[in-house]
Amino acid sequence: MATLLIHESPPESLNLLPSDLEESVNTLDSLIKSLQEAITLKRKQPNEAQMQLAERMVKRSKRVLSSMHNGDNATVPMPHVDLGRSDPRNIKGVVIECSDNDLYTIAVKGGILNGKFSRNQFDVCATALYSIEDVVTDKNMSLRQAVQFESNCGGQGFTRCNCWYKEMSDQQM
Repeated sequence: MATLLIHESPPESLNLLPSDLEESVNTLDSLIKSLQEAITLKRKQPNEAQMQLAERMVKRSKRVLSSMHNGDNATVPMPHVDLGRSDPRNIKGVVIECSDNDLYTIAVKGGILNGKFSRNQFDVCATALYSIEDVVTDKNMSLRQAVQFESNCGGQGFTRCNCWYKEMSDQQM
């Protein structure tokens, strides 16, 4: 069986004149540009909304958390991993420096704490327990060292007498 191929002329919709072709290309270009502009606008909206929320958060935190001055007393909460059983939960100190970015340097009895603290990382102590003269300002120390310095038992570890355990093990033998 032989197959006979019949060549048909293309449909009239494909027979475009050069002017019609240019118009359709221009229409597609303008459609693509408008879609790209819409995408760019949609991408900017979340960014602007996030910036507005950040500004609101900063305004609220400045209203709720008042600024501190040199010589004000502060309490710095200690991370639970740095605490021993009888260690204080907070360390009392004095603000000795305030930077332009609202970052504070705090000194405690043992020395100046390493790093700077933002206002939300410590609390105001209502009573003036210490003055700048009561704290050491010539030595830097970490939070863990400050806890060890103020601890009754020397920090995280406890020193125990193992004689009772030794007596028990001798009796069992």
